[in-house]
Amino acid sequence: MSLTAGPDTTAIALSNTPGFENAVPEPYVPNKAWDWNLCWTSSAFHSPDNCSFGTKTVYAKAFNAFSRPSDPFFATISYVAEDNNQGDNNNNDNQGNHDNNQNNQDNQDNTQNQNNNNNQGNDNNGNPGSDNQNHQTADESANYSSNALINDHGTVYLIMGQAKYGFTSLKAFLGLGYLLKHAIPGNTSAYPQTGVISSATQAHIDGSWIISGRTVFYVSKTGYIPVPAWDIFLNNGGLSIYIVKANYEDIVDKRPILPLMVMHDPRVGQ
Repeated sequence: MSLTAGPDTTAIALSNTPGFENAVPEPYVPNKAWDWNLCWTSSAFHSPDNCSFGTKTVYAKAFNAFSRPSDPFFATISYVAEDNNQGDNNNNDNQGNHDNNQNNQDNQDNTQNQNNNNNQGNDNNGNPGSDNQNHQTADESANYSSNALINDHGTVYLIMGQAKYGFTSLKAFLGLGYLLKHAIPGNTSAYPQTGVISSATQAHIDGSWIISGRTVFYVSKTGYIPVPAWDIFLNNGGLSIYIVKANYEDIVDKRPILPLMVMHDPRVGQ
């Protein structure tokens, strides 16, 4: 998305809603990737929610060096269904070329299949007993940190240890302080789904990093572990994007405040 602002603009806030919910000013750049919120996929039910076609709007406010905002302005796009007929026409126009090329493709496929059969069970050096490609895929899908948000083909999961949690709605996701811009594309097939997060007001799950006042806490099964210093936070696997605001259910939880976190704290991840 291209942005054009006045010479005194230093920051800009963007939102898919006119009320600018969950929007924070960011440094102004003329080009920015933006999620137009065309569709949210529920990881619990794998069904689309709010995927209607039509006009989609992004709202913006510009800020100067004194943090003074401009009046809101907006831009729109039209989200329409794919024209399958166009594809059919293209297929008909190119049918002759497709038929002529099919035999060549079949020959290439047969050659590839023969090579695969000859090399089955061999590694890159021709040695038996190793399927490097499959192992690489498994490793890649199992190498996420706890609290990472992974966008797996349109469905967002929260990674905790060797498991993943889905969200039943965008409302629950945003209500607990998570941001879509922090979700990275990835493959979570190696992670079993052990639960779903269904409420925007529920307590954050074990393993979360929450902030109350000016103190960051690690949510463990036995209590809340306060973090005394930023280097200790980073040492125990924390990242700034993992921190979410504590909510009412976190605060009224009966679990105790535990001793301060230390370097390589064995309580993290337990």
